[in-house]
Amino acid sequence: AAIVASHYHPDFIINVKETGHILLVDYSNIDDLAVTDIGAAK
Repeated sequence: AAIVASHYHPDFIINVKETGHILLVDYSNIDDLAVTDIGAAK
């Protein structure tokens, strides 16, 4: 897995290689995280 933070927006990009998913986590509201799941090509 890899976690990359944005320098311009309150976002983390998480690449989970074992599952083939990429997660975009918006932490602008820390009490209600918004997680977007992006399917990746294998």
